[in-house]
Amino acid sequence: LPTELVFANDNDIGAKKIFDENFSVSINPLDIKELNPYDLPEADIITGGFPCQSFSVSATNPPRLGIKDERGKLFFYMNKIIQVKRPKVFVAENVKGIFSANGGKAFPLIIDTFKKSGYDVTYHLFHSEEYGVPQKRQRVFIVGFRKDLDINFEFPDPIYKDESEYIPLRRVIENKVDEKYFFSKR
Repeated sequence: LPTELVFANDNDIGAKKIFDENFSVSINPLDIKELNPYDLPEADIITGGFPCQSFSVSATNPPRLGIKDERGKLFFYMNKIIQVKRPKVFVAENVKGIFSANGGKAFPLIIDTFKKSGYDVTYHLFHSEEYGVPQKRQRVFIVGFRKDLDINFEFPDPIYKDESEYIPLRRVIENKVDEKYFFSKR
């Protein structure tokens, strides 16, 4: 189905630059904490990838603080937008470490927060290589449908179940790479 992007937000300047070069809607560069949800356009779908640094098991500096870190609390701001705008569905994404952050207490809090906003919420840990992405990366996707829609959502089954079927990186990268993308010998 055709979709229309009506709003985008990210305060990372690098992400904004890449996004703005590829999409017709320019990113709003405000911190999500500064957004007034009532000023945002109506939308059927809201997506968000709140920062993963607080939940990643590889976080060392600063250490993995989960929801005790400011970045780890940004899902609350996404949820506030969801509460005000009442989209039909929302999709949130994060790293696998979200399951074990804060001694396993962060993830249930996140799920419960979204559920209390009036959504039937489900989640799934995806192994990207099983869906045709040429890298081994695990990501948690959280999907919520507004309760009044009474939708029983199920995540899709993997496309590739055997490692021999995974798409190797060499099939998707360019054969000739401009010299400017290589490191110098220094």
